[in-house]
Amino acid sequence: KAEGLRVRILARAYEKLIAYIDLHPREISGYGRVEDLGAEGFFITDIILLHQQDSAVETEITEEDIAKFLTEMITRGDQPKFWRVWWHSHVNFGAYFSSTDIYTARNFRPNEIPWRISIVGNKHHEFRVRFDRYDAGHPIAIDNLPLEVVFGADPAVLAAARADIAV
Repeated sequence: KAEGLRVRILARAYEKLIAYIDLHPREISGYGRVEDLGAEGFFITDIILLHQQDSAVETEITEEDIAKFLTEMITRGDQPKFWRVWWHSHVNFGAYFSSTDIYTARNFRPNEIPWRISIVGNKHHEFRVRFDRYDAGHPIAIDNLPLEVVFGADPAVLAAARADIAV
């Protein structure tokens, strides 16, 4: 149900997203790590940059750059299934999905992922979020979802607290 679909982002990941957008003079893009929490929605825990070519109006991440990222991720013990956020900036323009963005959200599916979260933001800290599902018989898109920033739920902090309590 679209009204109940939640996309939350860990404060540290949100701060990285803002910093990447604020510090870069042109469009910039990257990926994010997200966990599907079922009825609780989606929880973005990290944001990263990939090597890319950029201009004032677009970014390009090659298949080789994606393959390098996937190889490095697997080498460090992470799993591709968690990296389903594609984010990019529109610099000082509005936070909206252009026709090129919509095409990318609908059609670019590394590893044939069944769903993706897409985020577009700008230097005014405006964000637009969409969810695309690809395995439902025909593609489904839910646009204009709120992005909720979550403080105090850092998985590393929670794991350390659990370890301390268990002592």
